[in-house]
Amino acid sequence: MSSEQCEIEGIILGLEMALQCLEEKHVESYVGGFYIFCDCQNAIDVLTRHHELTRNPGVCVKVKHLDELLKARLCMARNVKIQGHTGIDGRDCTRTVFGTAPAQNNVSSTNYFN
Repeated sequence: MSSEQCEIEGIILGLEMALQCLEEKHVESYVGGFYIFCDCQNAIDVLTRHHELTRNPGVCVKVKHLDELLKARLCMARNVKIQGHTGIDGRDCTRTVFGTAPAQNNVSSTNYFN
């Protein structure tokens, strides 16, 4: 599995876990929304751009299902694009050990399921 595919699956897992939390708490609607952090622009593009999503049929099925669940709860998910994983305990150390310098902390966000 590629690094990009791992990032995509991580975003999907984050969305699934957020929805599971809402279900366990018996929340009918959650207008406030929630945020998913990711440093892979390609993964974000696959999930937020229709032409990219249709090129990934397995991901497309999962995303459509999550979209329906989010809409049913009046919930909004936002992806926050981060530059690397700086500031997260253990990640800076790991990047130093393996020779990958952490990027700067530039942040942008994208709505899912426009």
